Order: sequence, then C-alpha cells, then structure tokens
Amino acid sequence: KKSAERGHKASAADAYLRAANYYRAAEFYLHGNPTDPRIIDLSGRSAHCFKEGLRESGMNHEYVEIPYEGTTLPGIFYRAGGERGPVLIAQTGFDGTIDGLFPWAQAAVRRGWHCLTFEGPGQGQVIRKRHREWRRHGFQRAANSQGHDARGVCGVYSQPSGAVEHDDE
Repeated sequence: KKSAERGHKASAADAYLRAANYYRAAEFYLHGNPTDPRIIDLSGRSAHCFKEGLRESGMNHEYVEIPYEGTTLPGIFYRAGGERGPVLIAQTGFDGTIDGLFPWAQAAVRRGWHCLTFEGPGQGQVIRKRHREWRRHGFQRAANSQGHDARGVCGVYSQPSGAVEHDDE
C-alpha cells in the first residue's frame, strides 16, 4: 500500500500480487474443513490484493461475467493491444482461483495474444461466495461459452484450433 501511495506502480503491483499469492496459499491448506471461516477471510484478502495488484500493474484488462447454467462465472479478459487476434482461454482446476492464472495471461499478452481467464463451478469465488459446486460432467459447456464470449462480448477474433504451437522464446 505504501508503494502505491508513493506512486511506485511496479513495486506496488509486485507487492500486492505477492500478498495475493501468500493469502491464496494459506487458504488452500484449510480445505480439509470446508466450513473453516478462515477460508472466506483469506480468500477475500487474496482477491482484494490481486485486484489491487492487477490495477497497479497497468495491464489492460476487464472483468467479465460469463453465463453458465442460470448463473455466471467470473472472468478477466486481458487485451494484448490490437483489436483482433488470437485468444488464449485459461480456466482453473481443482481448487484454483482466477489470480493463479495471471502468469498465463502475462505470457499470452507478451506474445500478442488476448487472454480470457475464468473460474468454473466448484472453484475460487464461484464456490466460496456464490456457493456453486461442481456437480456433474459437462464443464466443457463453460469453456464453450467462454469461447463465444471471447469472440463476441470482448470483440476479438479467435479461430478454434485443435492444437496450439508452443514457442519457447
């Protein structure tokens, strides 16, 4: 917070993102008892620090809500700069959170790709705040709706592909 108050955006972003990671890691190890009240507290602190870190980072992003089975799933769309371009769609797994996908978004944007990250049912804020659990197979429907969102709502072009070439720069 002190770095942000002093106008040191890079240091503030790094500190907030580091704090978000610490809170996220601490919260993860409490899942042996899903009713432990510290889960909600630490999860909220992690989300707050991530949001502040992302804001201070200056990375072009927007928060989106993607329709899914009568509710919505939280997402973040990171714009690489240009209007049109490929989109990397990254979703969490297990007990993952949207902030854990930030390195994927950074890597995509550095390479000129837009990136859409999201939390699915049973993950992150979807289970902790919205109480939407993983109940059945068919989660690819969320990924499919994400693809439509990336091409439509976010106004970018994404060409479906069976494989993505990887270039280690």
